[in-house]
Amino acid sequence: MMPAASSGLMALWPALRVESAGLFVSSGEGRHSARKLRSFELILVRNGHLRLHEEEERLSAKRDEMLVLHPGRRHRGTERYPANLSFYWLHFRLPARLAVPLKLPHHTVPIRPHRMVELFQWFLDDQQSGLLSEAGARSIVLLMIEELFQLPPAATGQAAARLASLVEESIAEDFARRPRLKPLAAKLGYSADYLDRVFKKSRGKTISQFIRERRIGEARSLMIETSLLLKEIAQRCGYANAAHFTRSFQTATGLTPQSYRALYPNKHINLH
Repeated sequence: MMPAASSGLMALWPALRVESAGLFVSSGEGRHSARKLRSFELILVRNGHLRLHEEEERLSAKRDEMLVLHPGRRHRGTERYPANLSFYWLHFRLPARLAVPLKLPHHTVPIRPHRMVELFQWFLDDQQSGLLSEAGARSIVLLMIEELFQLPPAATGQAAARLASLVEESIAEDFARRPRLKPLAAKLGYSADYLDRVFKKSRGKTISQFIRERRIGEARSLMIETSLLLKEIAQRCGYANAAHFTRSFQTATGLTPQSYRALYPNKHINLH
């Protein structure tokens, strides 16, 4: 059964009109066309760096960041598409006047990018197979919108939040090399105990828990979006070998990697 979005967003259900979606993969040619749409456009960048203008506002998003382009505003690309750029896109409409106002941010960093990947792929799989009903499309888009408003749990104190963000950035930079708490703390100039306490205060979990979740999330995205072998995914996500990865993945998700990948059999790519 499709999980339900929050009751507040469900108020949008009668007015929501979902159009189409896709996965754009750049060939290094062209740029985002200049146009003024009557719909919202959700964009989730998977690789590279996307730069746009909406009217006179500059918009920019890198991997795992999202842009929301608003209807009635002219947007255009500011440069040629980078050769390594790829992003998901989806269009939906809402009436100009809503009983429940919806203020979508132009730029956001979802706390669960792998969840957004799953939702996009769910939409695209059903769209391609002809199983995407109007109700199903609305449900998926409402869940996407709900993800945009998710906040890190227990985020308290600006200094703690800044240090936690620095930890997350450092882990992302050294992800495939299996980051560990003590070397990370030494690199940032803090004791491991202090750094872990501050991170847990800000994020509601230890650094080791965050690394485990980050690995699993990255692995889920790679299994959906690529045809890499399990040993290659294990290597990219910092696991010692495919067997270690398989055990960890099944413990975290309740599924083997093969069973999980079978849930998303199709790849959907727009080449430009």
